[in-house]
Amino acid sequence: MQALAIAAILTVATVVWGGEEPPPPVSGVAMPRFALFDLQQEPLRLSEVTERVVVINFFAFWCDTWIDELPQLRQLVAREDELNFRLISICVDGSWTDQLAEVCGEDSVPWPVLIDRERSLSAPLRLRKVPTVMVLGRQRIIRHVYEGYPGNLVLLGAIREAGSAD
Repeated sequence: MQALAIAAILTVATVVWGGEEPPPPVSGVAMPRFALFDLQQEPLRLSEVTERVVVINFFAFWCDTWIDELPQLRQLVAREDELNFRLISICVDGSWTDQLAEVCGEDSVPWPVLIDRERSLSAPLRLRKVPTVMVLGRQRIIRHVYEGYPGNLVLLGAIREAGSAD
């Protein structure tokens, strides 16, 4: 049954995208408005974020790279006040939320971790890979898209550029 479902998905992807990989998310467009819930079932709306720049880190619990990102994200979030940005992580699978607590233990994550259970945000953005990191400017225009974690030096440069762009 599972093999049949996978075959159906691959068939649809081949028909829709002509057998090619779908195009990546694009920069220069407005981020769709969203309201997603965090791990404590509290909603967060993009419209409520007041910082000049927003960095969104899309990840999946099933992908081990998110564990490797955590130390880098902790270093990045330490610069939030200085550079007037907000880091938000969004889990695109939304099914294994206990893993975050298992990996972090007593050292909780000091930024919002939201769950995109219905892919209401990740699907319209055409996310192809996790992690995918997006940097949004003040008008919530997507300024930068990185498929894969680009590293903090790259992100800090993108944050500075996005903060001065609009």
